[in-house]
Amino acid sequence: MTEVEKCELKFDMDLVFAALPETHRRAALLFMRGYTQQEVADALGVHRNTICNWMKQFRRFYREYCD
Repeated sequence: MTEVEKCELKFDMDLVFAALPETHRRAALLFMRGYTQQEVADALGVHRNTICNWMKQFRRFYREYCD
């Protein structure tokens, strides 16, 4: 990946994250840092299935936004 592609990806991710509700953004950031869905759920005080659903929504939103 070139530096330009990395910059474009960062810009896209910043826009996607800005459009997310705060709790979804926190969950996505923790998950991307390597925490498990269960660890993210525990940190945010929600059920693991909630995190699973949020991550599905995040991936769908990212695909729709960045395509």
